[in-house]
Amino acid sequence: MAKKNITVLIDFDDTITTTNVAHIVLSEFAEPNWPEIRQQFIRGEIPPEGYFETPFENISAEKSIQENHIQQHAEVRLGFIEFNKFCIKNDITIVIVSRGLDYYIESVLNKYEITNIPIFAVPTEFTGKKMKIIPKYTDSNCNQWGICKCSVLEKYRKSSDVIIYIGDGQNDLCPARKSNIIFARDALLRHCKQENIDFFRFSDFTSIQTEVMKLIEENND
Repeated sequence: MAKKNITVLIDFDDTITTTNVAHIVLSEFAEPNWPEIRQQFIRGEIPPEGYFETPFENISAEKSIQENHIQQHAEVRLGFIEFNKFCIKNDITIVIVSRGLDYYIESVLNKYEITNIPIFAVPTEFTGKKMKIIPKYTDSNCNQWGICKCSVLEKYRKSSDVIIYIGDGQNDLCPARKSNIIFARDALLRHCKQENIDFFRFSDFTSIQTEVMKLIEENND
């Protein structure tokens, strides 16, 4: 039996990391009203760009200063570093797909000296103390701000026999529906239950690695 090509797509904030790194940045550098802007977005009173773009673009702090703060406070979830090494060893493609901003994702990966994972996130450009958000992974047929995660999934489906999706948020539901195996927590878990979608619950990457190993062993039988 031919070896199956496996691709793992992973959300970033609150999935790879133990906390939302965007909130780490905003709590330190944004204007004091950013929590209220977030609540306005949650209540549907402002569009996504009003929450995701405005508070960040109003920050006045150099990229290096923000990166230093991020690396001091952001942590990856238990077992992630080992899971990444496991994927490399077993020729499993591992990809980050996130509605977060590229610079803070890169900053966290650099902290742990992780260089092998492609990042599909929301691009930023810095000029001095100011940043500009430039979404480029959007799709005209997708209503998600910043990135169409399903478009990324379809890109990797062409070379994959099995798509594994790992996430925690509502915006992870669309790609999760199109995946073969789902690892879920928090909002994604609740949505999967509501739609009777099979999933594995996770709290760290140790349990995920165990389940993926079973998949590999089944493929080798």
